[in-house]
Parts: sequence; structure tokens; C-alpha cells
Amino acid sequence: MKNKIDIKSVAIGVLLTATLIFGVAAVTDEADQIGRYQIGITDSYVIILDSNSGDMWRTYPSSIHDIKHFKTR
Repeated sequence: MKNKIDIKSVAIGVLLTATLIFGVAAVTDEADQIGRYQIGITDSYVIILDSNSGDMWRTYPSSIHDIKHFKTR
């Protein structure tokens, strides 16, 4: 008895395997996010720095919910 290999089934298997491999590889590692946000505190204000994008925000200790975004670029 001869085993026939169906080209369509092989192609589907290869595509699904490639999709799985690339999908797993595309997931970002959460360890890269540790230390992303840096916080500086003075008597007058609080500055939050996103070290990944370079964005900065400033707020005053009395109004922590009112954070202002700085344009750094």
C-alpha cells in the first residue's frame, strides 16, 4: 500500500506551523517593561518619565490626578 502525500494538506500544515512560530516570536517580553517609568519627586512637583518613548509628565503633589504631558521632541 502506497502512502500518498496530499500537497494541499502539507501546505496547510506548513502555513499553520509558520503562523504559530511567528506568533510566538512576536509576543513582547514583559521583562523589557521593568524600569520603564522613572519618577522624580521634588518639593514643588512630581515628574514621570517614560524611558521607552521619552515622554514626560508633570503634576503637583496636591493634584496628583491632574497630570500634564510635556512635549520632549
